[in-house]
Amino acid sequence: MAKVLDKSLVVNILSLLAYRGASFLFPLATLPYLARILGVEQMGILALAIACVLYCSTISDWGFNVFTTKDIAHHRDDKARVTQLFWSTFNAKLMLLLLTSAVLLSATWFNPSWHSLFFIILANCTTLIGSLFSFGWLMQGFEKLGKTAVIATFGNFCAIPLTFLLVKTPDDTWLAALIPGAVSIISALITLKFVLEMKVIGRYRFEPREIKQRITDSVDVFIAIAGANLFNSVNVVILASFTSHYMVGIYNGADRLRKAANSVPEQIGSAFSLA
Repeated sequence: MAKVLDKSLVVNILSLLAYRGASFLFPLATLPYLARILGVEQMGILALAIACVLYCSTISDWGFNVFTTKDIAHHRDDKARVTQLFWSTFNAKLMLLLLTSAVLLSATWFNPSWHSLFFIILANCTTLIGSLFSFGWLMQGFEKLGKTAVIATFGNFCAIPLTFLLVKTPDDTWLAALIPGAVSIISALITLKFVLEMKVIGRYRFEPREIKQRITDSVDVFIAIAGANLFNSVNVVILASFTSHYMVGIYNGADRLRKAANSVPEQIGSAFSLA
């Protein structure tokens, strides 16, 4: 039994590293190209747009990737409970996503100084759709991240040639923001196919009380995760407010390297938390 658990833990760790780590490691391959084609200033604008969308992503995730994953792992043999957990989490994520993205897009559209960011942010908001339908928290709860890891890794890899083929001038900054979201949506749709084949989810349910309970139960996890994520991304917003986009571009290049290095121990810790 111990050997089985050890093997499962190792597979979970490797899957998490591929599933999460690829989103940090593969973009490094395009960093020199984008810096040369877009220029440092446009890279700064792109980094600011991505940082703003990250706020929406952090809020829409709301700690569900940790809290709901543990609940699903504990009730994986109870289809009725898994169905309830799945749809209440999905509905909560969808509501938070719509609310936060609407506020962000309205703020950039009606703020003259940030109006140029609107279309870049809109393009990058596709990553939120990909995150909504990726269902990594469900697959992780059933310890079936192997296929998801392969799909996510392949999707992130595909973003590399697409960037080289489509991003040709500084005016293509919005494409650089769109490509990660587009491949994440495609990856999510493939993952959705595997979720349906698992047959662990019942029909659609909308239960306001259960949605509220999901949000309430995950508040502590959200605060812990949001504190770290928002603290890291707020540096970009502060730099953009008090300096130039050029300085933001330089900072973003170094920050990508830091995030890639930090992704490894973070995902190993996540795997042990479910053991």
